[in-house]
Amino acid sequence: MKKSNLARLICMVLALTVLLTANVFAIGTDQVSVIYDPVSSITYDFNDGAVPGLFALPTSNNAKYGKMTFSEEVEGDRYLIFEDGNLNNKGQGRTDYSIQVCHAPMSIEYDFCIPEYTKTAAGDNIPAMILFITNYSSPGVKGTQGSGKTAMSLTCDKDENGDLKFSVVVSGAAIEGVFEDPLSFDTWYRVKIDAHAEKYQAVVSLYDSSGELIDKTGTITVANSTYSTDVTPDGFVGLSFATGSQTANVSAEEQSKIYIDNFTFTRERFSFSSKPAISQDGDEITASVVVRNEIAEETTAPALILALFDAKGKLVGISVNDSEPIAARTDPGLPTTTNVAWPNGFALPAEATVTCTLPKGDAATASAYLWTDVDTGMQPYCVVSDILTVSE
Repeated sequence: MKKSNLARLICMVLALTVLLTANVFAIGTDQVSVIYDPVSSITYDFNDGAVPGLFALPTSNNAKYGKMTFSEEVEGDRYLIFEDGNLNNKGQGRTDYSIQVCHAPMSIEYDFCIPEYTKTAAGDNIPAMILFITNYSSPGVKGTQGSGKTAMSLTCDKDENGDLKFSVVVSGAAIEGVFEDPLSFDTWYRVKIDAHAEKYQAVVSLYDSSGELIDKTGTITVANSTYSTDVTPDGFVGLSFATGSQTANVSAEEQSKIYIDNFTFTRERFSFSSKPAISQDGDEITASVVVRNEIAEETTAPALILALFDAKGKLVGISVNDSEPIAARTDPGLPTTTNVAWPNGFALPAEATVTCTLPKGDAATASAYLWTDVDTGMQPYCVVSDILTVSE
Protein backbone atom coordinates (compact mmCIF):
# COMPACT_ATOMS: atom_id res chain seq x y z
CA MET A 1 0.00 0.00 0.00
CA LYS A 2 1.29 3.49 -0.77
CA LYS A 3 2.48 5.50 2.25
CA SER A 4 0.00 8.28 1.50
CA ASN A 5 -2.87 5.82 1.51
CA LEU A 6 -1.60 4.21 4.72
CA ALA A 7 -1.37 7.57 6.47
CA ARG A 8 -4.87 8.46 5.34
CA LEU A 9 -6.15 5.08 6.44
CA ILE A 10 -4.64 5.44 9.91
CA CYS A 11 -6.22 8.87 10.33
CA MET A 12 -9.60 7.53 9.33
CA VAL A 13 -9.35 4.55 11.69
CA LEU A 14 -8.50 6.84 14.58
CA ALA A 15 -11.41 9.08 13.72
CA LEU A 16 -13.78 6.14 13.63
CA THR A 17 -12.82 5.16 17.17
CA VAL A 18 -14.41 8.43 18.25
CA LEU A 19 -17.30 8.90 15.84
CA LEU A 20 -20.12 6.39 15.49
CA THR A 21 -21.09 5.44 11.98
CA ALA A 22 -24.07 7.45 10.71
CA ASN A 23 -27.02 5.43 9.53
CA VAL A 24 -30.28 6.22 7.79
CA PHE A 25 -31.97 3.51 9.90
CA ALA A 26 -29.84 3.87 13.03
CA ILE A 27 -32.15 2.60 15.75
CA GLY A 28 -30.05 -0.07 17.44
CA THR A 29 -26.66 -1.66 17.76
CA ASP A 30 -27.51 -4.43 15.31
CA GLN A 31 -28.07 -2.01 12.45
CA VAL A 32 -25.43 -2.52 9.82
CA SER A 33 -26.15 -0.85 6.49
CA VAL A 34 -25.70 2.70 5.31
CA ILE A 35 -26.37 4.05 1.85
CA TYR A 36 -23.16 5.44 0.43
CA ASP A 37 -22.71 3.52 -2.80
CA PRO A 38 -26.10 2.79 -4.29
CA VAL A 39 -26.64 1.15 -7.62
CA SER A 40 -27.64 3.68 -10.25
CA SER A 41 -31.34 4.36 -10.08
CA ILE A 42 -33.68 2.43 -12.33
CA THR A 43 -36.17 4.94 -13.68
CA TYR A 44 -39.39 4.50 -15.66
CA ASP A 45 -41.09 7.54 -17.13
CA PHE A 46 -43.72 5.51 -19.03
CA ASN A 47 -43.42 7.58 -22.21
CA ASP A 48 -42.46 4.66 -24.43
CA GLY A 49 -45.94 3.16 -24.17
CA ALA A 50 -44.72 -0.16 -22.75
CA VAL A 51 -45.45 -1.52 -19.32
CA PRO A 52 -42.13 -2.25 -17.56
CA GLY A 53 -41.61 -5.92 -16.80
CA LEU A 54 -41.54 -5.21 -13.08
CA PHE A 55 -45.32 -4.96 -13.14
CA ALA A 56 -47.12 -8.17 -12.25
CA LEU A 57 -50.59 -9.19 -11.15
CA PRO A 58 -50.67 -11.80 -8.40
CA THR A 59 -53.63 -14.17 -8.44
CA SER A 60 -55.03 -13.17 -5.06
CA ASN A 61 -58.74 -12.40 -5.20
CA ASN A 62 -58.52 -8.68 -4.61
CA ALA A 63 -55.38 -8.09 -6.70
CA LYS A 64 -56.35 -9.70 -9.98
CA TYR A 65 -59.11 -7.20 -10.76
CA GLY A 66 -56.81 -4.21 -10.85
CA LYS A 67 -56.72 -2.36 -14.16
CA MET A 68 -53.68 -0.46 -15.39
CA THR A 69 -53.78 1.71 -18.51
CA PHE A 70 -51.86 4.62 -20.02
CA SER A 71 -53.13 8.14 -20.16
CA GLU A 72 -53.43 9.93 -23.46
CA GLU A 73 -50.17 11.55 -24.47
CA VAL A 74 -50.08 15.22 -23.55
CA GLU A 75 -47.15 17.26 -24.89
CA GLY A 76 -44.94 14.18 -25.06
CA ASP A 77 -45.78 12.97 -21.57
CA ARG A 78 -47.95 10.12 -20.38
CA TYR A 79 -48.58 8.41 -17.07
CA LEU A 80 -50.14 5.24 -15.72
CA ILE A 81 -53.72 5.03 -14.52
CA PHE A 82 -54.69 2.48 -11.87
CA GLU A 83 -58.37 1.72 -11.35
CA ASP A 84 -60.72 -1.11 -10.52
CA GLY A 85 -61.01 -3.42 -13.52
CA ASN A 86 -64.18 -5.23 -12.44
CA LEU A 87 -67.14 -3.26 -11.13
CA ASN A 88 -68.75 -6.42 -9.76
CA ASN A 89 -65.73 -7.27 -7.63
CA LYS A 90 -66.49 -7.06 -3.93
CA GLY A 91 -62.86 -6.34 -3.03
CA GLN A 92 -60.65 -3.46 -3.97
CA GLY A 93 -59.34 -3.51 -7.51
CA ARG A 94 -55.64 -3.80 -6.88
CA THR A 95 -52.62 -3.86 -9.16
CA ASP A 96 -49.32 -4.94 -7.64
CA TYR A 97 -46.00 -3.48 -8.69
CA SER A 98 -43.43 -6.08 -7.71
CA ILE A 99 -40.04 -4.61 -6.89
CA GLN A 100 -36.75 -6.44 -7.34
CA VAL A 101 -35.53 -8.70 -4.57
CA CYS A 102 -33.10 -6.80 -2.39
CA HIS A 103 -31.70 -7.48 1.08
CA ALA A 104 -30.12 -4.08 1.56
CA PRO A 105 -31.91 -0.77 2.10
CA MET A 106 -33.66 0.60 -0.95
CA SER A 107 -35.65 3.65 -1.96
CA ILE A 108 -38.81 3.84 -4.07
CA GLU A 109 -39.88 7.19 -5.52
CA TYR A 110 -42.72 8.14 -7.83
CA ASP A 111 -45.08 10.97 -8.70
CA PHE A 112 -48.74 10.47 -7.94
CA CYS A 113 -52.00 12.28 -8.46
CA ILE A 114 -55.43 11.46 -7.03
CA PRO A 115 -58.38 12.58 -9.19
CA GLU A 116 -61.36 13.71 -7.16
CA TYR A 117 -63.75 10.83 -6.60
CA THR A 118 -67.17 10.10 -5.12
CA LYS A 119 -66.87 8.68 -1.64
CA THR A 120 -69.77 6.28 -1.21
CA ALA A 121 -69.39 5.59 2.51
CA ALA A 122 -67.02 5.99 5.41
CA GLY A 123 -63.88 4.01 4.66
CA ASP A 124 -65.17 3.09 1.20
CA ASN A 125 -63.68 3.72 -2.24
CA ILE A 126 -60.48 5.19 -0.80
CA PRO A 127 -57.45 4.91 -3.11
CA ALA A 128 -54.33 3.63 -1.40
CA MET A 129 -50.71 2.89 -2.21
CA ILE A 130 -49.69 -0.18 -0.25
CA LEU A 131 -46.16 -1.26 0.65
CA PHE A 132 -45.46 -4.98 1.04
CA ILE A 133 -42.43 -6.42 2.77
CA THR A 134 -42.52 -10.10 2.14
CA ASN A 135 -40.79 -13.44 2.33
CA TYR A 136 -40.42 -14.59 -1.24
CA SER A 137 -41.73 -18.07 -0.49
CA SER A 138 -42.46 -19.11 -4.07
CA PRO A 139 -39.10 -18.88 -5.87
CA GLY A 140 -39.28 -18.19 -9.57
CA VAL A 141 -42.81 -16.81 -9.69
CA LYS A 142 -42.93 -13.09 -10.31
CA GLY A 143 -45.47 -11.22 -8.20
CA THR A 144 -46.29 -13.95 -5.70
CA GLN A 145 -46.76 -12.36 -2.31
CA GLY A 146 -45.62 -15.41 -0.35
CA SER A 147 -45.98 -14.88 3.38
CA GLY A 148 -45.82 -11.12 3.10
CA LYS A 149 -48.67 -8.97 4.32
CA THR A 150 -49.61 -5.34 4.02
CA ALA A 151 -46.84 -3.53 5.80
CA MET A 152 -47.96 0.05 5.31
CA SER A 153 -50.68 1.91 3.42
CA LEU A 154 -50.52 5.44 2.07
CA THR A 155 -54.21 6.28 2.03
CA CYS A 156 -55.86 9.16 0.18
CA ASP A 157 -59.14 9.84 1.95
CA LYS A 158 -61.51 12.78 1.85
CA ASP A 159 -61.55 14.85 5.02
CA GLU A 160 -64.58 16.55 6.51
CA ASN A 161 -64.07 19.55 4.24
CA GLY A 162 -63.81 17.46 1.09
CA ASP A 163 -60.04 17.94 0.78
CA LEU A 164 -57.50 15.18 0.19
CA LYS A 165 -56.19 13.67 3.43
CA PHE A 166 -52.88 11.83 3.00
CA SER A 167 -52.10 9.35 5.78
CA VAL A 168 -49.53 6.66 6.54
CA VAL A 169 -51.36 3.70 8.05
CA VAL A 170 -49.62 0.85 9.89
CA SER A 171 -51.55 -1.98 11.56
CA GLY A 172 -54.81 -0.13 10.93
CA ALA A 173 -53.76 3.12 12.62
CA ALA A 174 -52.46 6.32 11.03
CA ILE A 175 -49.05 7.60 12.07
CA GLU A 176 -49.77 10.76 14.06
CA GLY A 177 -47.96 14.06 13.86
CA VAL A 178 -47.17 14.02 10.14
CA PHE A 179 -49.02 15.02 6.96
CA GLU A 180 -51.60 16.94 8.98
CA ASP A 181 -52.31 19.58 6.32
CA PRO A 182 -54.67 18.48 3.53
CA LEU A 183 -53.50 18.03 -0.04
CA SER A 184 -55.35 18.90 -3.24
CA PHE A 185 -57.09 16.58 -5.67
CA ASP A 186 -55.96 16.55 -9.31
CA THR A 187 -52.52 17.76 -8.20
CA TRP A 188 -49.20 15.98 -8.64
CA TYR A 189 -47.01 15.13 -5.64
CA ARG A 190 -43.94 12.97 -5.18
CA VAL A 191 -43.53 10.33 -2.51
CA LYS A 192 -40.31 8.60 -1.46
CA ILE A 193 -40.30 5.41 0.57
CA ASP A 194 -37.00 4.36 2.12
CA ALA A 195 -37.43 0.70 3.02
CA HIS A 196 -35.30 -1.94 4.71
CA ALA A 197 -36.87 -5.32 4.01
CA GLU A 198 -34.80 -7.33 6.47
CA LYS A 199 -35.67 -5.03 9.33
CA TYR A 200 -39.31 -4.29 8.42
CA GLN A 201 -38.59 -0.57 8.52
CA ALA A 202 -39.62 2.35 6.36
CA VAL A 203 -39.50 6.13 6.17
CA VAL A 204 -42.04 8.08 4.07
CA SER A 205 -41.30 11.54 2.64
CA LEU A 206 -43.79 13.67 0.71
CA TYR A 207 -42.84 16.44 -1.73
CA ASP A 208 -44.76 18.94 -3.83
CA SER A 209 -44.36 19.10 -7.61
CA SER A 210 -41.39 21.49 -7.30
CA GLY A 211 -39.50 19.03 -5.12
CA GLU A 212 -39.96 20.91 -1.85
CA LEU A 213 -40.39 18.62 1.17
CA ILE A 214 -43.87 18.83 2.65
CA ASP A 215 -43.33 16.45 5.57
CA LYS A 216 -41.79 13.09 6.45
CA THR A 217 -42.17 10.37 9.04
CA GLY A 218 -39.52 9.06 11.35
CA THR A 219 -38.38 5.45 11.05
CA ILE A 220 -41.47 3.24 11.13
CA THR A 221 -41.44 -0.41 12.17
CA VAL A 222 -44.00 -1.82 9.80
CA ALA A 223 -44.42 -5.34 11.21
CA ASN A 224 -47.85 -6.29 12.50
CA SER A 225 -49.50 -9.31 14.02
CA THR A 226 -49.52 -11.22 10.74
CA TYR A 227 -45.78 -11.79 10.73
CA SER A 228 -42.82 -11.59 13.06
CA THR A 229 -39.70 -9.44 12.81
CA ASP A 230 -37.79 -12.38 14.30
CA VAL A 231 -38.02 -14.13 10.93
CA THR A 232 -35.69 -12.52 8.42
CA PRO A 233 -37.44 -12.27 5.04
CA ASP A 234 -35.77 -12.80 1.72
CA GLY A 235 -36.00 -9.09 1.08
CA PHE A 236 -38.85 -8.88 -1.42
CA VAL A 237 -40.54 -5.48 -1.48
CA GLY A 238 -43.67 -4.70 -3.47
CA LEU A 239 -46.13 -1.92 -4.08
CA SER A 240 -49.85 -2.22 -4.57
CA PHE A 241 -52.15 0.43 -5.99
CA ALA A 242 -55.64 -0.11 -4.60
CA THR A 243 -58.70 1.62 -6.04
CA GLY A 244 -62.41 1.04 -6.39
CA SER A 245 -65.27 0.42 -4.04
CA GLN A 246 -65.57 -2.27 -1.40
CA THR A 247 -69.18 -2.70 -2.53
CA ALA A 248 -70.28 -4.59 -5.62
CA ASN A 249 -72.19 -3.10 -8.55
CA VAL A 250 -71.15 0.52 -8.13
CA SER A 251 -71.17 2.81 -11.10
CA ALA A 252 -68.03 3.66 -13.05
CA GLU A 253 -68.27 7.28 -11.86
CA GLU A 254 -67.77 6.10 -8.29
CA GLN A 255 -64.47 4.36 -8.95
CA SER A 256 -61.42 6.08 -7.50
CA LYS A 257 -58.21 6.20 -9.50
CA ILE A 258 -54.49 6.71 -8.95
CA TYR A 259 -52.15 8.29 -11.50
CA ILE A 260 -48.49 7.28 -11.30
CA ASP A 261 -45.47 8.66 -13.18
CA ASN A 262 -41.66 8.82 -13.07
CA PHE A 263 -41.04 5.73 -10.99
CA THR A 264 -37.51 5.37 -9.60
CA PHE A 265 -36.09 2.42 -7.68
CA THR A 266 -32.64 2.59 -6.08
CA ARG A 267 -30.92 -0.13 -4.09
CA GLU A 268 -27.57 -0.39 -2.37
CA ARG A 269 -24.68 -2.16 -4.06
CA PHE A 270 -23.84 -4.42 -1.10
CA SER A 271 -25.70 -5.88 1.85
CA PHE A 272 -24.44 -7.46 5.05
CA SER A 273 -25.92 -10.17 7.23
CA SER A 274 -24.14 -8.70 10.26
CA LYS A 275 -21.50 -6.19 11.25
CA PRO A 276 -17.87 -7.37 11.22
CA ALA A 277 -17.06 -10.12 13.71
CA ILE A 278 -13.76 -10.17 15.56
CA SER A 279 -12.12 -13.01 17.50
CA GLN A 280 -8.85 -14.18 19.00
CA ASP A 281 -7.14 -17.55 18.62
CA GLY A 282 -3.92 -17.66 20.61
CA ASP A 283 -1.69 -14.86 19.38
CA GLU A 284 -3.79 -14.16 16.26
CA ILE A 285 -6.62 -11.63 15.96
CA THR A 286 -9.06 -12.19 13.09
CA ALA A 287 -11.84 -10.01 11.70
CA SER A 288 -14.41 -11.26 9.21
CA VAL A 289 -17.60 -10.14 7.55
CA VAL A 290 -19.97 -11.69 5.03
CA VAL A 291 -20.54 -9.33 2.10
CA ARG A 292 -23.41 -9.92 -0.35
CA ASN A 293 -23.26 -8.55 -3.87
CA GLU A 294 -26.67 -7.16 -4.85
CA ILE A 295 -25.77 -6.36 -8.46
CA ALA A 296 -25.58 -8.50 -11.58
CA GLU A 297 -21.85 -8.03 -12.25
CA GLU A 298 -18.68 -9.21 -10.56
CA THR A 299 -17.32 -6.66 -8.14
CA THR A 300 -14.81 -6.11 -5.36
CA ALA A 301 -15.88 -6.15 -1.73
CA PRO A 302 -15.57 -3.06 0.42
CA ALA A 303 -12.34 -2.82 2.40
CA LEU A 304 -12.31 -4.70 5.70
CA ILE A 305 -9.92 -3.04 8.15
CA LEU A 306 -8.59 -4.66 11.32
CA ALA A 307 -7.03 -2.20 13.79
CA LEU A 308 -5.17 -2.98 17.03
CA PHE A 309 -4.68 -0.48 19.86
CA ASP A 310 -2.54 -0.52 22.98
CA ALA A 311 -3.78 0.30 26.49
CA LYS A 312 -3.40 4.05 25.82
CA GLY A 313 -5.41 3.91 22.59
CA LYS A 314 -2.40 4.15 20.31
CA LEU A 315 -2.69 2.33 16.99
CA VAL A 316 -0.14 -0.51 17.05
CA GLY A 317 -1.31 -2.68 14.15
CA ILE A 318 -3.43 -2.45 11.03
CA SER A 319 -4.43 -4.83 8.26
CA VAL A 320 -6.56 -4.18 5.18
CA ASN A 321 -8.28 -6.63 2.87
CA ASP A 322 -9.54 -4.52 -0.03
CA SER A 323 -9.32 -6.91 -2.96
CA GLU A 324 -11.78 -9.71 -2.21
CA PRO A 325 -13.76 -10.41 -5.41
CA ILE A 326 -17.44 -11.31 -5.27
CA ALA A 327 -19.16 -13.10 -8.10
CA ALA A 328 -22.04 -11.45 -9.91
CA ARG A 329 -25.50 -12.01 -8.61
CA THR A 330 -27.50 -13.87 -11.22
CA ASP A 331 -29.62 -11.32 -13.03
CA PRO A 332 -33.20 -12.54 -12.60
CA GLY A 333 -34.25 -10.61 -15.68
CA LEU A 334 -37.53 -8.79 -16.11
CA PRO A 335 -40.72 -10.55 -17.20
CA THR A 336 -42.31 -9.01 -20.26
CA THR A 337 -45.83 -9.75 -19.14
CA THR A 338 -47.79 -10.43 -15.96
CA ASN A 339 -47.95 -13.60 -13.89
CA VAL A 340 -44.82 -15.17 -15.34
CA ALA A 341 -41.67 -16.58 -13.80
CA TRP A 342 -38.43 -14.67 -13.52
CA PRO A 343 -36.53 -15.55 -16.72
CA ASN A 344 -33.53 -16.72 -14.72
CA GLY A 345 -35.32 -17.89 -11.60
CA PHE A 346 -35.07 -16.55 -8.09
CA ALA A 347 -31.52 -15.27 -7.52
CA LEU A 348 -30.01 -14.67 -4.10
CA PRO A 349 -27.04 -12.32 -3.83
CA ALA A 350 -23.58 -13.82 -4.32
CA GLU A 351 -21.60 -13.91 -1.06
CA ALA A 352 -17.97 -13.66 -0.03
CA THR A 353 -16.42 -13.82 3.43
CA VAL A 354 -13.77 -11.14 3.79
CA THR A 355 -11.13 -11.64 6.50
CA CYS A 356 -8.14 -9.90 8.05
CA THR A 357 -5.62 -11.39 10.51
CA LEU A 358 -2.89 -9.81 12.67
CA PRO A 359 -0.60 -11.03 15.48
CA LYS A 360 -1.76 -9.47 18.74
CA GLY A 361 1.64 -7.99 19.58
CA ASP A 362 1.21 -5.23 22.16
CA ALA A 363 -2.50 -4.80 21.48
CA ALA A 364 -4.96 -4.32 24.32
CA THR A 365 -8.08 -3.96 22.15
CA ALA A 366 -9.06 -4.62 18.57
CA SER A 367 -11.77 -3.29 16.26
CA ALA A 368 -12.84 -3.92 12.68
CA TYR A 369 -14.35 -1.56 10.13
CA LEU A 370 -15.86 -1.90 6.67
CA TRP A 371 -15.29 1.00 4.28
CA THR A 372 -15.92 1.58 0.60
CA ASP A 373 -12.20 1.41 -0.24
CA VAL A 374 -8.85 2.85 0.82
CA ASP A 375 -8.02 4.82 -2.32
CA THR A 376 -10.99 7.12 -2.93
CA GLY A 377 -14.13 7.49 -0.82
CA MET A 378 -13.13 5.68 2.40
CA GLN A 379 -16.70 5.95 3.64
CA PRO A 380 -18.14 3.49 6.16
CA TYR A 381 -20.41 0.76 4.85
CA CYS A 382 -21.52 -0.53 8.24
CA VAL A 383 -21.07 0.05 11.94
CA VAL A 384 -17.82 -0.80 13.64
CA SER A 385 -17.43 -4.28 15.14
CA ASP A 386 -17.71 -4.88 18.84
CA ILE A 387 -14.46 -3.99 20.60
CA LEU A 388 -12.43 -7.10 21.41
CA THR A 389 -10.41 -7.00 24.62
CA VAL A 390 -7.21 -8.87 23.84
CA SER A 391 -6.35 -11.46 26.48
CA GLU A 392 -3.00 -11.35 28.28
